[in-house]
Amino acid sequence: MTDDRNVLEILGDSEDKVTLDAGWTATGNTADGYVTYIQDGATLKIQEGIIID
Repeated sequence: MTDDRNVLEILGDSEDKVTLDAGWTATGNTADGYVTYIQDGATLKIQEGIIID
């Protein structure tokens, strides 16, 4: 599911919701319209506006 850098980008808007399991850590970085989370060498970039639970 990820690219060769272990990065997954999730696209959506305020009508979408992503629920994260324990272990994902917000990096505090918001760049290029994404909020970034990391876990065990993987990076998850969630488009701003999506509800994160």
